[in-house]
Amino acid sequence: EVHSWLVINYTRQNRTNRTNRHNDPKRQPMHVGIKISLRPSSILSPQNKYIFDVPPGELVDIKRALDGVDDWDWNVWALEEASRGRPLQTLAWHLLFEWDLVAKLGLDPDVVRNWLSFVENLYQDNVYHNSLHAADVLQAAHYLLYRAGAGNCLPPLVIFAVLVAAIMHDAGHDGFNNIF
Repeated sequence: EVHSWLVINYTRQNRTNRTNRHNDPKRQPMHVGIKISLRPSSILSPQNKYIFDVPPGELVDIKRALDGVDDWDWNVWALEEASRGRPLQTLAWHLLFEWDLVAKLGLDPDVVRNWLSFVENLYQDNVYHNSLHAADVLQAAHYLLYRAGAGNCLPPLVIFAVLVAAIMHDAGHDGFNNIF
């Protein structure tokens, strides 16, 4: 089994047997996500639940988990638990509004919400390159921007680009190698 994995991932042999990313719904190109987000009537499948569709009691837990997000030692695992496995879209939504980027860039909140859900669903359930890791990287990017005073010297579009890069950096990563 290990030998087959090594051959498939590190040699030219058997590359034609690999799964075509475009046929796998979890590995769609990013432009598909953007198109899906712009057409709310056709977004995702019914099993993809937004973190925003939770009862008020759970929102209290999420708010508590987001406390301290501006600190280096913030607990991303508490957010994963409070958000019931949706740490990336929860944190991204929070930070986009904390930086006031939705208003400053004139973003449609529904499109942002749809896109965040789509992106989080691109992250596969593997040991490291998952949505929890992306949320951790996103928080680290936020921390560095915040502590450096980026809000005072960088335009909103640059801050947005940094946050989106952190959100997307391992989307679709299969967890086996770093070809991405």
